[in-house]
Amino acid sequence: MPCPVAPGGVAFADLPGVRVWLAPPEMQVSIDIDHSFRPPRSGLVDEIWAKHVAGNPKLYNGPLLSVVGFDPFHGIVRCVPDEYRRLMAQPEIDCGITLLAVSVVLHCTTPEGLPGVVLGLRSPRTRIYGGCWELGPSGGFDVPPADVPVLDHEAVLEQCEEELRSELALPMSSPRLTAVTYEHAANCLDLIVEAEVELPPEGPKPANWEYLDVRAVALKDLPSFDAEHAERIIPPTRALFRFFSWV
Repeated sequence: MPCPVAPGGVAFADLPGVRVWLAPPEMQVSIDIDHSFRPPRSGLVDEIWAKHVAGNPKLYNGPLLSVVGFDPFHGIVRCVPDEYRRLMAQPEIDCGITLLAVSVVLHCTTPEGLPGVVLGLRSPRTRIYGGCWELGPSGGFDVPPADVPVLDHEAVLEQCEEELRSELALPMSSPRLTAVTYEHAANCLDLIVEAEVELPPEGPKPANWEYLDVRAVALKDLPSFDAEHAERIIPPTRALFRFFSWV
């Protein structure tokens, strides 16, 4: 299934609905925001949102950035501000939202002294793929004030640092944008930033509710991890395993 907001991308036969683009080392991403957009009102969206809130009273209809176009050759992402409740109404209603998010692929040394990456087990309370493993942390972007029409490359890295602080309480080093993923089921375009992290002796631990568990997995063990947990790994992470030739 092609991406509705961008051409091309690498596809994988066993992962329908996923696309991956390489981000060249010289690419500096720019997020251009059209603040004039106003999300349309819908009684059906209101009804669906009310059902979600009834099941989880802590849900909050916060603002988000929705992608309307992505130029994979120049790193330009065009967005409009939208609402979380409209994202939650999908797929029952096609609100046309493609969430803009960022994921940090953390390279580490495992307790056994091997090169590895950090994987987090998503909480059942997350919007989608609860109880599944992912390369992370990850999260959506805050919508800046109306007088900020562009988020530059540094703002993307700052968002990565915020996700890392809130979800793992760890600092990162040497961040670099290396890929972009799109996944149809999650309606999400994800900026992939690789970085280094030094883990505490006891290993990584969740810092908030978004992860149930966090572990460092050696690169050499990823093929067996992928095979064993295939149904419990989010599709974009499985695509990145293949894209980076780890599996």
